[in-house]
Amino acid sequence: MIERIFELSGWWLLLAVLASLLSAAAYPLFRRWISAAGPSRRSLFRLLFVSAAPVVSCLVLILVSRPSIAGFLIPEHCHVGLCGEHAPVYAEGSLPLLALASLSGLVFLLLSGLLLWAIFRGRRQLQALTAFSEGSTAGYQTLDSAEPLAACVGIFKPQIIITRGLLESLNSDELRIVLAHEQAHVTRLDNLRNLLVHWATLFWPVRQRQRARQDSRDDAEQAGDLEAARTVAGPGQVAAVILRMTQLSRSCPAGEQRSGSGFDCSDAQLRLEKLRLANSQETVELAASFKALFLLLSLWCVQLYTLTFASHWVIEWLGSALT
Repeated sequence: MIERIFELSGWWLLLAVLASLLSAAAYPLFRRWISAAGPSRRSLFRLLFVSAAPVVSCLVLILVSRPSIAGFLIPEHCHVGLCGEHAPVYAEGSLPLLALASLSGLVFLLLSGLLLWAIFRGRRQLQALTAFSEGSTAGYQTLDSAEPLAACVGIFKPQIIITRGLLESLNSDELRIVLAHEQAHVTRLDNLRNLLVHWATLFWPVRQRQRARQDSRDDAEQAGDLEAARTVAGPGQVAAVILRMTQLSRSCPAGEQRSGSGFDCSDAQLRLEKLRLANSQETVELAASFKALFLLLSLWCVQLYTLTFASHWVIEWLGSALT
């Protein structure tokens, strides 16, 4: 039983790598098609897009092992006079088959361990920050630091951390905007989304992988800005706070500047531009959503059909021809 699980995990990893390459190849077109949508929709579509590879790989394993439900995905052919659709033949003693499945299984276990360690380390960091911070009736934790910083930390139960340096630098209206922005991260579980995008694109080529991860972070920041503009103040006031946070960030010593977390202003110009376009995007969001859904459906279908057919053929080839 354990050997079978180990073997299936190895095949899943191989399928996930191939599916990831297909996803990465289609990502530039997908990215262009969803650019007109709002950040919340872009974030959802992007998560569905990058999730195609790991999810489709699981479905392919099921279809290959149960050809009776695979239909036209597995063609009929003959073995020893018996013809029809069937699960791939795993020939005992096939060294190439055993070596490939074992190596892939070991890599799968290693990656699983790294993922668990990343989650554990994030939890430890959250506990450390919570221990050194003080609770507030306003729904955030106060950290005794002179650095002006606001951040949403934690994956499954995120919390808002604000430093005393930032509290002393902002007035009450500016603070409300920052809190609304960070609360949007909490509500949307943006840290979890970014973690899923990070690991789902692990096997993508470097350039596409970095772009997808940065796009996911940009979506989160822009969605937080729009939520603050909707619930607390107008786009003009939110834009003013973004510029204010940019000035505070530049005034910090170089070693203390942060990027990629919290109310990050390294992408201030992009966020300001998106705020200006927020009210004019409604007419094009529907068209962008339809195009995104079409490409998503096409990607999932192509990956499912191609990988099911190919994996059945490859397993039989490794299991019989190279025995």
